[in-house]
Formats: sequence, structure tokens, C-alpha cells
Amino acid sequence: TSKASSDQRAGRAGRVAPGHCYRMYTPAVYGNWMPDHMLPEVLNSPIESVVLLMKSMGIENILNFPFPTPPDPEAVFQAALHLRRLKALDHKSKITPLGQQLVVYPCLPRYALMMHSAKQGVNNVLPHVLAIVSCLCVLNDIFETVYAPPQDELDEVQEDDDEQDEEEEEDPRQADFSRKLKEARKKRREEQKRLKERRKQRNAVWKAKSDAVTAVKQKWQHSGSDLLTFLRVTSEYLQARDKFKFCKDNFLIQKNMREVAQMRDQLATALQFAAKEKALPEDIEDGKAAEELANNVASVLQLPKKITPQQDEEIRKLICAGLVDQVARKATPEECTTRKIVIPKNTKGKCGSVPYFSLGVDKIVWIHPTSSTFHTSPSPEWVVYTSLQEVVDPLTKKKGKGQKEVKTYM
Repeated sequence: TSKASSDQRAGRAGRVAPGHCYRMYTPAVYGNWMPDHMLPEVLNSPIESVVLLMKSMGIENILNFPFPTPPDPEAVFQAALHLRRLKALDHKSKITPLGQQLVVYPCLPRYALMMHSAKQGVNNVLPHVLAIVSCLCVLNDIFETVYAPPQDELDEVQEDDDEQDEEEEEDPRQADFSRKLKEARKKRREEQKRLKERRKQRNAVWKAKSDAVTAVKQKWQHSGSDLLTFLRVTSEYLQARDKFKFCKDNFLIQKNMREVAQMRDQLATALQFAAKEKALPEDIEDGKAAEELANNVASVLQLPKKITPQQDEEIRKLICAGLVDQVARKATPEECTTRKIVIPKNTKGKCGSVPYFSLGVDKIVWIHPTSSTFHTSPSPEWVVYTSLQEVVDPLTKKKGKGQKEVKTYM
């Protein structure tokens, strides 16, 4: 947070009734670490949608547009390059007919392209792609995260030396002191015993929940794609009568799943609007054709629980089309040697132990341990991903393997 945001929140206390504001940080943190203001959103988020929208409005020179806070010129260049890869812009950075259709959708252009291409498919995969895009728009994960027990005073308990209880020689002048010392050591041992029991119970509870979450994940996991795992869970969630119980039984984050359902409805409305806009000029004399097209788009809310092998293959192709600039391939031994990456031995070809070379960022990346594809064997030659996450090794407090870990969604 920032100083301005903190002061604004403090002003909420006592407006309608007497109140207090408690800040969970020290004045030193407030004065030395917090920025005066947060960075504007245009500097923190992808601007592909902004660039495409401005192009559709006829604003060609984006860098000279009088933004209240102008974006980074490099970010504008990368956004235009990304849109050209999606064929939303031509080689002269002019918006194409495809770009005019993608701008209707309330999501990133890469996800809009996936839905637009799914409408033209022959295997009726639009309902499935719509659910996948809904997941991508609002969350990174749907399962609860079970964190390991913290390293607190329970793990810092040290045994007292019982031999210290035996005095080598008894001094009558210190008899009272020795008696009190023995009582204190006895209480200390009893406290250690209680702390050990608490630690044992805590670890047992953590292991039981961790095993339960792992078992549930394995039930839903698709060995080839995180996104198809999301699709399986979303299909069951949308058809569940008691959604709260379904989330609780399957260790799902209810807030995220509710937002997925809301985003799905919003995207379906955008699809209907796009279908009507497209049909009106062409079928202005044939109202039945436009109505039929709109009704077909509305059917995307009917999501089947199972998909056929043909649908599975087409969904993968659509995902690759949307994530065309986020591709990684197996790293060669020369690439690993150059970057001082040690390839683990005896991995049995598991995907999580294989280093990949990301073509977009020119780095060695790894599949995240929480990914559905982490234990896939044999590992695929190529993968596509939605995000790169740099993690810190909790043991060495250094960057894990010196490189970014990739959580792959295929």
C-alpha cells in the first residue's frame, strides 16, 4: 500500500460514529518504505486491450495521446507487436477486421481470439473455451493452498540436560536456591512436553489436510493441461446444486469459483452482442438468420461434463493460438551449460524435472510443482504457459535454481 492510501483509509474511521484506526506496521515502515502514491494501473497491467481499443476508435498515434499518466513506450511497442502476432493489427499497425471483432470482448485480446476462433470450430467447443477463458480472466488457481506449519516457538524447543538436575555438591547455604532451580527445570520439562504434543498434533492436522487436498486434485487433474483441469472442475461446479458444499468437499476457493461463473455470464453476453452485430449487416432482410445465430451463441451456457477426443484436440489448438507468444521448448544441454543449470539425474522423464527454454523471455524455466503436468511422463517437447513466477528457495533463501519457475497452463 502507499501513504496516500493509508491516510485515506484512516479517514474512514470516525465518520459516522466514534472510531479508531489501528495500523499493523510501525512508523518506520510508514516513513521509510511506503511510497507516497501507488503507480497508476496503466503502468502495472498489460495494455494490449487499451491499444486495441484506441486503434478501433481511430487513434493511430498512441504515444502522442495525452494520457493523464503516459504508459511506457516500450510497453506500447510490445503491445502492438503482440497484437500483430494475433493478427488484430496488420504490418502497418492498422486494425484489421479480426481486431474489430476482438475489441468487443471484455478480456485480453489473446483470450478473445480463443473464443472468436472457437465460434468457427466444427466440434462445438465454444462452451468449453468460454469456461477456460473465464478461469483465466479471474484467477490463477482454484484449489486451496495448504501451507506448511510455520517455524515458530514449537520448533525452537530445546531439551534441558537432565544431568544438570544433579548437583555435584550440596551447599547448605544454597539449598533454597537449588530447590527453586529444580522446580523451574521441572516446569520447563513439562512445558517442553506440552509443546511437543502440540507440535505433533499440528503436524498431523496439516498432513491430513495436505493429503486430502492432494487426493482431490488427483481426482480432477488432467495430466496434459492445467486449463483442462480447470475445465473439469468448472463444469461440475456450474451444475452442482449446492455450490457451497461442492467447494468445501473439493477444497475449492468459493470466491474464485463464483467470480468464474459471473465472468462466464458476462462473456456469454458479449458473444451474443458480437453475433447480433455481425449478423445484422449481412442478414438485414432475413431476421430469422440473425436470431438463429444469437440463439446458437446463447447455448454456450450449456456446458457438457465430458469432452470427446476431437474436442480435446481442438481446445488445445485454440489455447496455442491464444498463447502463441508464450511458448517454451525443452532446453538443450548446451543452453543449460551456458546458464549454469544442472539437469537432475534419475528423473524418469518427469515433466517437473525437465528444464525448458522460454522463447519469449530467453530464459530457462521450470514447470511449477502445483501444475497438473508436473508429474507427467514422458515430458512434452513443447509447452505453452500463461504466466512466469519467480520463486525463492525456502531452504537457501536464494532464487530457486537461479531461474524463473513456470506454472504451465495448456
